[in-house]
Amino acid sequence: MTFTSLKPIKLLLTLHGSLVILIGLATVAAALLQQPAAIFVVAFEVSFIAAGVFTIALATGRIRSGRAVTLLCIAGAIVAPTVCGYLAVNGELMERNLKWWALVRLALGVVPFVFAGLEVALRAPAASSRRLGLGVLLLLPTAAVAAAFSMNGVRAAFGELHGLVQVLGTLGGFFVILGSVCAAGHYFISAFEHGVAAAERSEDQLAAAPTAGPGTP
Repeated sequence: MTFTSLKPIKLLLTLHGSLVILIGLATVAAALLQQPAAIFVVAFEVSFIAAGVFTIALATGRIRSGRAVTLLCIAGAIVAPTVCGYLAVNGELMERNLKWWALVRLALGVVPFVFAGLEVALRAPAASSRRLGLGVLLLLPTAAVAAAFSMNGVRAAFGELHGLVQVLGTLGGFFVILGSVCAAGHYFISAFEHGVAAAERSEDQLAAAPTAGPGTP
């Protein structure tokens, strides 16, 4: 029994996937109705809608192996088109600000990411949980930079700085994010490796366990 095979989690994943598909279809309709049509957004939404389809497939048992990795891919397929679509239309679609649209979708992207972590952590709690925790902590600098530049006041103040200072600040922020993501990725991958190893050991132990014969009481 794995975390994502529990009935309540299956139900949550089914609802999550359905919501993702509905939001994706609504976004496609809005992008096509806008004049001129936001074709790039439509292209990005193909990935977003596919994420919902795969989430439902995983919840209904059509995907049985590699569930944690599948959840990570689903998270990426939700977050990437959200960011790209937001930037493609400068944060506006049909004369409406997309800030809350983006935040809701990013929150939906966090769900499969967290579930992937739990799927792995529960296989080898001692080893995997510590590495997952370190990975999350190492993402905090990236979150801090993103949060700072999401504030209008910070962006305005940054734009008033000398050109050279802006270049150095941009490079500094880039390397902070790069280092943070790479270091966190290392610990996430390590956690997954420990989880897979624990699952393989469990399977080997089950295979090596003696089976009862016909005359065994």
